[in-house]
Amino acid sequence: MSATSRIMLQTAGLILPALLIGCSSHQRPELVPASARLQMSATGREVYTAPDDGMVYVYDKSTDHLLWSGQVLRGQTVVVDPKSDQITLNGAIVSNRAPIHDSHGIDLYYDPSRFERPAAAAGARVPAPVTSSGDTTVATPGSVTVTPPPVTVTPSVTVTPSDRPATATPAPNRP
Repeated sequence: MSATSRIMLQTAGLILPALLIGCSSHQRPELVPASARLQMSATGREVYTAPDDGMVYVYDKSTDHLLWSGQVLRGQTVVVDPKSDQITLNGAIVSNRAPIHDSHGIDLYYDPSRFERPAAAAGARVPAPVTSSGDTTVATPGSVTVTPPPVTVTPSVTVTPSDRPATATPAPNRP
């Protein structure tokens, strides 16, 4: 092998890995911890079921933005739907503010080490998430349900029976 051939091979050996690294289309987003593992990367609708309690991160490669991250319990399903621009957790919408661009794909990461359940650590009983229809609030892990104070209605007119036509009299102000 001539000296020129050796130099060309050595140069190719140095340049080729640099080109491959530079052309890599997948890089971990800054906001996704190193302990999170890529579970799926796809264009279009994605459905992911958590194998255990943990954190899920949904990243849009087209816009280079983290669309949603949240805690999940084992068996909960996260659905990313670019057509409706929605991300749902067990059927409840958790994100619908940002458009989801699936032309370059959506990455979904899962991190079992990031799950925090402070009340469980203190020995308290933590109820499972509740999802129902109607006027019920959907509770997810780590969420807070606020009950509004009762509303008191004070009538502003007094009506008294009479033989003559009725007239409205303002009621006195009460504290």
